[in-house]
This record gives sequence, C-alpha cells and structure tokens, in this order.
Amino acid sequence: PAEVARAYGITRSDKRALLNVVILKEEEGTTGVPVTGSVAVTASNLTGQLKSVTMREIIEEDGNGIYYIGETPVTHRETLIYTIDVTPINEMSRFSAIYKKEFYADTD
Repeated sequence: PAEVARAYGITRSDKRALLNVVILKEEEGTTGVPVTGSVAVTASNLTGQLKSVTMREIIEEDGNGIYYIGETPVTHRETLIYTIDVTPINEMSRFSAIYKKEFYADTD
C-alpha cells in the first residue's frame, strides 16, 4: 500500500523492482526468527548489464521484523539475475543464492 511505501521510503512504480531479503535463524518450534546481518546483492540482465541494487535494513518498531530491501529500475520484459550474499550476525559462514525474475512494466 502507498502508506507503507511512504513510511519506508519505497518508490512505487511499475518500472522499478523491489527485492526483499529476510535472514532467518532456525529455532526449534518456529519457522525461523529474523536476525540482522550483512546483505550484498548484485544484479545483471541477460545481456550482462549490471544494475545497481543498494540494500538497506528495516527493523520494525516491535523488533519482530527485520528486512533488507533494495530497488532497481527495470524495463518491460527485462530479466534480472540477482546474486544474493548473506552473512547473519555472529556467524562466519556466508550464504549465497541466485534468483532470476522476468519483469513486465507498463509500456505507456
């Protein structure tokens, strides 16, 4: 919703992609507890053009939600390949994931 986007400084547009990363620590009896850490993201399209994605941390006031969000411009039918590197706080291990997504933007 617009009010949530405003509160977190998110630019709403069908020509922008929003990436949301959450670091969850396994704890018995839960689906995971959100923790802080280091999140680095690179993105490129299918022609190899690099896209800037600066991640920023958002911690909800009650402390129950910790998110890392980043935005990048996209064009109609552009496919982005995200490489996501995460290091949870107080951990030495880095975890990596690759995420590929095709975007559909308004062509008006």
